[in-house]
Amino acid sequence: DIRQNTNLHPLAQLTLVGKSMMSAVVRNAAVAGVAVAGQGIGRIFEPFTAEVAGIVKDFMFTIIGSTIGIAFVLFYVLPFLPFIYFLFAVSGWIKSIFEAIVAMPLWALSHIKIDGEGIPGQDASNGYFLLFEIFIRPILIVIGLLAGISIFAALVIVLNTVFDLLIVNFGG
Repeated sequence: DIRQNTNLHPLAQLTLVGKSMMSAVVRNAAVAGVAVAGQGIGRIFEPFTAEVAGIVKDFMFTIIGSTIGIAFVLFYVLPFLPFIYFLFAVSGWIKSIFEAIVAMPLWALSHIKIDGEGIPGQDASNGYFLLFEIFIRPILIVIGLLAGISIFAALVIVLNTVFDLLIVNFGG
């Protein structure tokens, strides 16, 4: 039982649920394919068999259509989400590095103006903020990745714990 195996990471548990659903989708597609073939053969020999095979085919395609989206998201998309968020965060950081490289000459020029508020002046303070952001963002990306995975795992553990209680309450 996937839900009773608490030694696995919750992300791996949900991925296993998606894998079992994807296996069921493939199995149901095979049954629907046999039903389509049975419907074609039944039209030749026995009309009642064709009608039963058509009902089975329609039912199996309904089941396939309702489960394939959830199975695809759980089995293929969910394991890649932390990597995708991390990749976009890192690419945004690299973009800010290029932005700083382009803005460096303007930042140097902004140091020339001295208004009596210190050497950098008010105009140069945005360059310091950009430099601070470039240095602090990688640390925050890693902390965000670890915090996101930890919070997601905690939420799935709570969902797994409360699920039986919810089913009993809804079922009466």
